[in-house]
Parts: sequence; C-alpha cells; structure tokens
Amino acid sequence: MTVSIETIVQELQRVPVDRLQEAYQRIHELTVDTAAYREHLIQKSRELTAAFDDWSAEDWADFDVNLQQTRQELFNRPAPEL
Repeated sequence: MTVSIETIVQELQRVPVDRLQEAYQRIHELTVDTAAYREHLIQKSRELTAAFDDWSAEDWADFDVNLQQTRQELFNRPAPEL
C-alpha cells in the first residue's frame, strides 16, 4: 500500500486535540537524525552512569553479588507447568 503525504495529513487532522503532543512526538521519532539521536542516547547513558560515581568499591561489590544472585534465581528457576 502506497501512502501519500496528503493521506497522512488527512489522518492527522482527525487526531483529537488532547493527543496532538503524542502524535507530534511519534512523528518526530521517525524524522530525527539517527546519528544525532544515537549521540543523545550516549549522553543520557553517561549521565546515568555518573549517578554511581560516588559508590565505593564495597558498594559495587555488594551490588554485583546481589545482581548475580538475582540473575541466578530468575534464569535458573524451573519452567512453570501450564
């Protein structure tokens, strides 16, 4: 099915006013420059990891032990019977 810009504009005119922001965000996601968006995600990841800069080696070790234990419990449990 080939869709024209006119068809899309007609559909957009039917979007309720209270949903226009959501429609805009979805369209923007499709048109965003991929390289710029990737850089944006990298920057956000750096900001997130910076939140853990003040953790001590002991805090990281405790976190790692807890993470490994949780993974073992989640991924090594028996399959449920259906």
